[in-house]
Amino acid sequence: MADLLRQLCLELKSTLVGGSHIDPGTQAKSPGWGLRVSPTVTPWGLTKEWPRSHARKNEDTNYDVINKEPYPASKAMAEKLIIEANGRPIQGGRKLATCALRPTGIYGEEHPLMKQFFEKGLALLLNVAIRSRTSSRLYRARQSLTRAHSWGVQMFLEASGNVAWMHLLAAQKMQENPLAVGGQIYFCYDDSPYKSYEDFNMELLGPCNFRLLGSRPLIPFWLLYCLAWVNSLLQWLLKPIHTYTPLLNPYTLRVVSTTFTVQTDKAQRQFGYRPLYSWEDSRDHTVKWLKELDSQKQAGK
Repeated sequence: MADLLRQLCLELKSTLVGGSHIDPGTQAKSPGWGLRVSPTVTPWGLTKEWPRSHARKNEDTNYDVINKEPYPASKAMAEKLIIEANGRPIQGGRKLATCALRPTGIYGEEHPLMKQFFEKGLALLLNVAIRSRTSSRLYRARQSLTRAHSWGVQMFLEASGNVAWMHLLAAQKMQENPLAVGGQIYFCYDDSPYKSYEDFNMELLGPCNFRLLGSRPLIPFWLLYCLAWVNSLLQWLLKPIHTYTPLLNPYTLRVVSTTFTVQTDKAQRQFGYRPLYSWEDSRDHTVKWLKELDSQKQAGK
């Protein structure tokens, strides 16, 4: 996966440097400019001081991070390439206009990671219930999930529809006035609530017959920390013979243990962005989709 991400970044660099590969049909109407909107990126990495809070930050915040893992490193590289390409001459005597959009995390219908998480949760709880061999135990088991992280660690996720809407508005503004947004970085945002990963997930899983046990983590943090490094060691040892990709590793533990929220209206000020979907609508549509997945699972589809 790391090699694939690096290769994608190299291909992106090749495309941006070799302007002849850019389709003239995407050129902006304004004289002398071309149009491109960057891939989504986030500034997450390993902070030099951890745990550390990044609460209510904005695009001007200097994030002191060390990007070692493939996922954050490739995103940081992609953003750097995109911003550096702004103003570069391309085919037809025009110039390339670029900007970077940063979703801090997304949720919504058809989200692959959310679907995977939900189905794994169902499978785990179903196995517990099957071993109990009672339907009443099945109901109780399906309701109970264990809290692993503090509720005080807040995250900010945006509805996927609002992130897509923000891309469209940024692209439209680039065609109208590329100088206004070219070379800029924007956080994506909407009115979704600030919550921990687990508490936010329960906003979506709660109506699907799940519940979260405990107001405090039931597993000590030091034990999670040790397990994360054990997983990392196993991944390294098994790499020659098996692709071991544990959900818990030092990077993911740092992410879920670090507050990261944003407070900005830059996109609204510079290209008129306002969320297209409210938190209530986004939540309800996501819950409906999850319930449909559950129904399909029970029907054996």
